[in-house]
Amino acid sequence: PCERIIMGSMTYGLRSCTATMEFMDEISRYASDLVEAIGPSGMGAFAFTSVDGKPYLTDAHAGTLCMEHFTKLFHEMYAKNARFCSWNFYPHPGKDVWTLWTRLCDRNIAFMPGKSNRGVFPLLFLKNTTATLISIGVDDAEVSLLRSQAENVM
Repeated sequence: PCERIIMGSMTYGLRSCTATMEFMDEISRYASDLVEAIGPSGMGAFAFTSVDGKPYLTDAHAGTLCMEHFTKLFHEMYAKNARFCSWNFYPHPGKDVWTLWTRLCDRNIAFMPGKSNRGVFPLLFLKNTTATLISIGVDDAEVSLLRSQAENVM
């Protein structure tokens, strides 16, 4: 599970879940009931929102991969026990992923799968269009610091 970072009405990114185990168990039961009732044949995702401590289903993605899938797959594969945050941004015109990667490496904040236990990695980078980065650290404070440092190199 992960939490969306919402700014206004847009999803800005994701972060490690901070909900209580009881809340997550309740969401798990609801999600299991939904999957059993719907009987999907492919991938998807449910989004729940907490209102007065109770979970409410607010969105369902059926048949498509979304940012949550890529973020969680990367997190599970390379930093399962770490905290994380991913976010979207618009790259500066003309900048490419190699410029970003070089700057992350030069500042010693690049996450290198299989080698690092902290850092920032570009999950998606479409030149002149959009990008998604993930910050991985031992706790939320380190994740936030790495994210801030990455935003300063872009």
